[in-house]
Parts: sequence; C-alpha cells; structure tokens
Amino acid sequence: MPEDICIAFIQKYSDEQKRLETEIAESETKLNETNNTIQSADEFIRNVKKYLEAPELTREMCYELLDRVVVGGLPKITGKERKIDIVYKADIASVLRYRLK
Repeated sequence: MPEDICIAFIQKYSDEQKRLETEIAESETKLNETNNTIQSADEFIRNVKKYLEAPELTREMCYELLDRVVVGGLPKITGKERKIDIVYKADIASVLRYRLK
C-alpha cells in the first residue's frame, strides 16, 4: 500500500477518534444532567407527597420545598402591583417533563 494512502487512513482514523471522544464527553455530560434532574424530581415529589394533606404552610415545609421567595417593591413606591416570585428547590418544568414521559 502506498505511503500517502496509509497517511490518509491514519489521519481519517485520528479525526474520527477525536470526534467520537468529543461525542462521548457530551453524552456523558447530558447523562449526568439527566440523572441529577431525575434525582431532584424524585426528592421533590417525595417532599410534596409528605405535605399533600397539610392544612397550612409551615416553616419546615418552606425549608424543604422552596429555594427562595423574591418579593418586589412596594406598590406605593413603584406604582405597580407587588410581584412575588417563588423559586422551588427543584426545576418544576424538568420534574413535570420527567414524570409525564
């Protein structure tokens, strides 16, 4: 086999190996993210199930379910309605996507 053909084959092999290593790394990253989402979803669902019949919201429930609550400015100062954002410990959209599949 001529030397130039061998070199071309070696180059193709090297390029393909690099591409596959990159794909493997990306796939492993996605797999880890998916596993983290699944674990987070399962934990959040377990916590929510504990409190399904709770008559009122308690401090303990807030610590387990909520990451933070962001309260907007006073209506007298801003001239707008007060905006309240509740950030849960789990990404609710991811939890729902995982459970609905």
